[in-house]
Amino acid sequence: MTVEPEVIDGEAVEIGTELELRPEGAVSLFGTNDPGEVLKRATDTAKPLADVIKRQKLFKTISGKNHIYVEGWTLLGSMLGVFPATVWTRKLDNGWEARVEARTRSGELVGAAEAMCTRAEAKWKSSDEYAIRSMAQTRATSKALRQPLGFVIQLAGFEPTPAEEAEAGAAEPTPEPKPKPAEQEHEGFKAPTGPRGGQSTMLEANEIAAKLVSLATEYGFTDSLEMIEAKREAGDVAWLKRQLAGAERHAESKAKS
Repeated sequence: MTVEPEVIDGEAVEIGTELELRPEGAVSLFGTNDPGEVLKRATDTAKPLADVIKRQKLFKTISGKNHIYVEGWTLLGSMLGVFPATVWTRKLDNGWEARVEARTRSGELVGAAEAMCTRAEAKWKSSDEYAIRSMAQTRATSKALRQPLGFVIQLAGFEPTPAEEAEAGAAEPTPEPKPKPAEQEHEGFKAPTGPRGGQSTMLEANEIAAKLVSLATEYGFTDSLEMIEAKREAGDVAWLKRQLAGAERHAESKAKS
């Protein structure tokens, strides 16, 4: 008796040096291809993720926005069965670069990224080789996981740009020059001499705004985010403090109820 070979419709994809047959209609990371169900499951994942990230402080506020450290990205990856794997690291003239791939348990490639860390960055100018190499891998890891998982991070209320990458791109703060007495008034513009005119005030405004954005997002007051950002940019610390006090009272009453 002749046994006919079974024919499976699908797409051949390369996994490492081997070929794997992926059946047509393969489901997403959330076990379904239904868009509504994907969004629901992503949202269900985002809430406990946000709770852990806030409780363990796995984020950093940069320019008033909250960015996740690599530990938060790998936590999300573990929750959804996506894991980073370093493909290579390469020595550069003044640093290191690395490539990391994000793969599922079955080995399917769902993301990949390359990143570098060099002594051209002030923070890493005098660092040891192993530290610079490790940071290149860290940045590549977060970027690789961002490709398939970035939207879940946004649903959790955080920025999709990883903290390590945002730190590298953040401009070094420069002190504001003090205006000379003769320059206090010029063409109807008054130079900032009050509490809103200094670098320390802007840092305070950024810190308060970050707390306020976190509370507003947590309790669903997203319509106030635009005003918070405007007040932060204006350095209106007094307004931000009043709003934060009200938001904290609201959070306390919710916790007691």
